[in-house]
Amino acid sequence: MKKENLYKLFLFVIIFFFILSILLLKPLNNLDELWNYNFARNISDNLIPYKDFNMLQMPLLPMICGIILKITFNELIVMRILAALLLTSIIYISYKLFNILNVKKEITILLLFIIVILLKEVLCIDYNYATLLIVLWIIYIEIKTYNKDNVLLKNNVTSDLFLGILAGLTITLKQTTGLFICAALLGNKLIFVKKKDEIITYIKSFVFRLIGAVIPVFIMAIYLIVNNAVYDFISYTIKGISGFSNYIPYINLVKWDAIGILSILVPLIFVYKWIKTIIFEKDKVSYIFLVYGLAMFVVCFPISDKIHFLIGALPTILLILYEGYNLLSKICKKTFKSKKMNIFIINFIVSVTILFSIYYIVINLYNYLSKIDSVSNLNHYSNILISEELEKQIEKVNEYIVLNENVKILDATAALYMIPLNRYNKDYDMLLKGNLGFDGENRIIKEISNFKNTKYLILNDKYNKNWQTPFDIINYVKENKKKSGEISIFDIYE
Repeated sequence: MKKENLYKLFLFVIIFFFILSILLLKPLNNLDELWNYNFARNISDNLIPYKDFNMLQMPLLPMICGIILKITFNELIVMRILAALLLTSIIYISYKLFNILNVKKEITILLLFIIVILLKEVLCIDYNYATLLIVLWIIYIEIKTYNKDNVLLKNNVTSDLFLGILAGLTITLKQTTGLFICAALLGNKLIFVKKKDEIITYIKSFVFRLIGAVIPVFIMAIYLIVNNAVYDFISYTIKGISGFSNYIPYINLVKWDAIGILSILVPLIFVYKWIKTIIFEKDKVSYIFLVYGLAMFVVCFPISDKIHFLIGALPTILLILYEGYNLLSKICKKTFKSKKMNIFIINFIVSVTILFSIYYIVINLYNYLSKIDSVSNLNHYSNILISEELEKQIEKVNEYIVLNENVKILDATAALYMIPLNRYNKDYDMLLKGNLGFDGENRIIKEISNFKNTKYLILNDKYNKNWQTPFDIINYVKENKKKSGEISIFDIYE
């Protein structure tokens, strides 16, 4: 194996175990993780998205994960391993991007370390991360193609088709974000068309990119048609959007910390680069980052929390790090006249970073293994750390569910209890605003009014309910059903 390939393999392995060691120490308490696992688990159990279980996004990632669960082990720990692979791939493609931007390998390691530290608290498997991976891949191909002859407006049938397929895949991961990414892919060259022959070049490129984008979307459409899930798909992903009122304002990100500073820098870099690349027509590489960065930035809305911001802004954050590298390089050349001194300082910092990473991995793995007695014994949660209190809580509630027929948990945490029981109750196991399909809340209320001999578990009022809870449904049950007791943290209504 070539030295360069060994270096890349070493880098990938270090990043993978760094991320995995973080994920292994996370206790069982992340609802997003449970919902994403539940999607994949349902598909591994041969359930059809939308038709058999409710979800808002497109089903490509759950389908991939579901197939892997089916041929390996249907456990949450497998999803964490897949998350580590996905996240490592994002960091690795970032390395490839810095590489073609001629950033020194030693500096690249430091930049990658910064990215991982930024993402440390929000590492998980998520369709937005999968979308981000594809967007970074598209940016890499676009820049690599441009660098060959410094011409942006050109067509290459093979490259355009492949780029189109990648963009189309983002639609099958998340339809709204994917449409913006496809628009960026199809329209990013139009601004440079000034002559008649350039129009023909643009149209050819546009057509092949469009054909590529249609292919994965067409295959997904066939899947939905064959499984008679088109009506449900429209209900949950199109008509049901009107019920999605969840909102976290962007201004909430602005604080005196790293995320707060970046939340200000990212919009500023958009404006600065737009003026530089569009008005003055300079720096085409930054333009490629800019156009796809803007498309990816829609992930930040309407829920502008830490994870959505970091995922949506990462292409632009890479651009900021690249610009910062160029600026520091100029400063260092003026400050430190000796090249040997520059090399020594850089190599020292990189060596410390690598040693710290290895030490961090060892410590995290040791801490995980030392807590092995605290892992869950529940079905599908094996090898996942869990508090003794939560495990007993799940066991107590599940014992009640097993002893009583027709029990539904009207709470965002329903999947936490249903997964170990190998059960799924459509809509009720992900009872969230905007995730219930067209006229979902009224439909659920009507169903509850018609159900007989059904018990409902509602979180006791002394506990805070999830911010996405559809309170109209909860209040209807409280007003029209009789409270008959309590079980753990839930009140029982029937």
